[in-house]
Amino acid sequence: MNVQTKVNAEGGTIQYGWALWQPSGFFLAAEHHAVYEPKSGPPWIDITPHNSDAARILFLPDEKAPYDANKRQDNIRMKLVDDERVLEFFRLSGESNDIWNSVPDFGQAPQGAAARHLCEIEQRWKLLKAELDQAYPLPKLGRNDPCTCGSGKKYKKCHGDQQ
Repeated sequence: MNVQTKVNAEGGTIQYGWALWQPSGFFLAAEHHAVYEPKSGPPWIDITPHNSDAARILFLPDEKAPYDANKRQDNIRMKLVDDERVLEFFRLSGESNDIWNSVPDFGQAPQGAAARHLCEIEQRWKLLKAELDQAYPLPKLGRNDPCTCGSGKKYKKCHGDQQ
């Protein structure tokens, strides 16, 4: 909605698509996303903060992925390891999204049995994520490794000095 607000205020257009990143060592995620295209044209500007520690997020445009203000679009996930717990993690994520979409007034919290079930799902999801993160940690970026931005510089001389 913040991209639409910017378009309304300054002109330009919205480009819908997917933000892709690796949030954990055991899966990749694609989240429905929008970026701002100024009146002057590309480059696109990502004005939406991310709930991710990812060093890099790729935006993939998709004209067939418009925004629906009345429905939470579930993330697309791809497993990176062959572990049954990953499939359970994905199932729980989908169930949580379904519960949120069952609430009649978008933005309101689930009530009653739905709220209790959501709490159970989230508790199991957190435990499972902790187990999987421990079993499949993301590789650590060393100070002398090439920077993830593709500059060709060492991380410590590029984005590492911003820490």
